[in-house]
Amino acid sequence: MGQNTRSWLTDAAIVFLALDVNSDNGTYIEIGAHRGRSMEFFASILKPKVKKLHLIGYDVFDSANNDFHLHEDNYMNGGDFDKCFYTLKKLAKRNQFDITFDLVKGRTTETLFLKKADWAYIDGGHSYETVKWDHEQLKDSRIIVFDDSDLPGVNRYLWEVKDQYNIYSLYETDKSTPYHRQAIIINDIDNFKFDTVKLEKFQGHDPVKYISPRKA
Repeated sequence: MGQNTRSWLTDAAIVFLALDVNSDNGTYIEIGAHRGRSMEFFASILKPKVKKLHLIGYDVFDSANNDFHLHEDNYMNGGDFDKCFYTLKKLAKRNQFDITFDLVKGRTTETLFLKKADWAYIDGGHSYETVKWDHEQLKDSRIIVFDDSDLPGVNRYLWEVKDQYNIYSLYETDKSTPYHRQAIIINDIDNFKFDTVKLEKFQGHDPVKYISPRKA
């Protein structure tokens, strides 16, 4: 995992840690599990907050072709199921199986249906249709982080719903990749410690006029 990757994951982790779970059990859902490294990272951060942590990872893994990834504006192809499974299996064993996990292979439009998590991280397909679907299935989760919020499909969806939810932009500690920004929906505002994290109200970009930083 590269230095920049650790920077934006650390920023998201700070947001996740600002939630008081008030339970012995926690659930983390990640869309775009890839090889399991970000799931492992977040699990190591979140586990001290609960006695039992359950992880659920979704990814197309090797079930999609290049045309699919181009349509979804993915800069990386699907992940590796075996590597992801092995990474999480080692994680569970290190934690005496107080961490459990499930991996789901396939397109989320075919595999993801109404789930509620304490923490959710959306970084799968970046098309408008897929982002909309992913959020609608996870909309009742307590905190939802959207990665790549400056990509056209992600920005368009967030722009459309920004007046319906408590949406914030994460204050960036690393601005080296301008498209790799994150937006956060906080549903459980009563148990979120706003004084521990730097957030800005999400503004977004008018989709009609917007040019993605990747294409600028």
